[in-house]
Amino acid sequence: AADLAHHAALAGESALAARACVRAGRLFLRQFANAEAWSTARRGRYHVAEVKEPERTSLLLELLQVELQARRPADVAAASAELEALAERALDHGDAEHARLGFHMLSYLRWEEGDLSDAQRHMMRAEVVSRAADERAQVVAMAEAARCLVLLERDLPRAEALALEASARSSRLGLRPSAIADAQGMLRQHQGSLAEAAELFEESRLEARREGDAMGEFQALEHQVVLRQQQGDWAGARRLAVELDALGGKLREGSEAPFARALLALSRHALGEAGAEDALEAALEELRRADAKLRLAYALTRAARLDLEGSRPDRARARA
Repeated sequence: AADLAHHAALAGESALAARACVRAGRLFLRQFANAEAWSTARRGRYHVAEVKEPERTSLLLELLQVELQARRPADVAAASAELEALAERALDHGDAEHARLGFHMLSYLRWEEGDLSDAQRHMMRAEVVSRAADERAQVVAMAEAARCLVLLERDLPRAEALALEASARSSRLGLRPSAIADAQGMLRQHQGSLAEAAELFEESRLEARREGDAMGEFQALEHQVVLRQQQGDWAGARRLAVELDALGGKLREGSEAPFARALLALSRHALGEAGAEDALEAALEELRRADAKLRLAYALTRAARLDLEGSRPDRARARA
């Protein structure tokens, strides 16, 4: 794919070169070659400048998807503004699938920043615009919207309805987006059906791996670790957290790797392992630097609970 991009560019075939950059970038991401994926996507931006609308907008959104999966943007506000403008432009062109993709990425950026209202608004907009796309795109949008609502712990009945409809329609179409099982797993966790939640998270993890969706695999495994911690199965949580830490280390720079380290340190701390307290403090500081408000809040709250159980009320109060 990278060779095709090179030769297409030499031949003046800008659209072909840009499409090849998208494909090459996605292949690099599957191999966790994040630096190569990012640089390939940036090269694709150069080629796409010569492409006419509406293909230019759709290619820019696909290249941005590769960029954001490969590296956290240095200027989140600028990245958000670009995504919103491109999603709106795709909508003006009648390209519902790429408009959905843009609003979906925008929602995730806002979630990372801790702006929950904006995250919910953009994800629900992604679901609404997908209704003009084909049925496969609609199923993916419903599944992602359901997962978003449960992550935000908002409007859980609507999340349940979206997950159920996505599940029913996906069976008919012969596909199973990993977001369906992940959303259903979180819903069962909220309802106290922890054994069923564990099965659904494992299903989501395996499906994401099959799809080559490393971020989806990380989220499903992350939810498995948190579930084991909720159950008090710290040995099981530690085992899964080791896998999560290895996976997080292969992803882009962001809050994933430090959160994996925090979950591992929490599990080791609960088991009384030497050096776990220092590792936990280091991971918490990394989460502060990444400005990962939701993940930092979870780690601090869980650490405070361990402090209370260990008769350290002053430390528990400070963390709470």
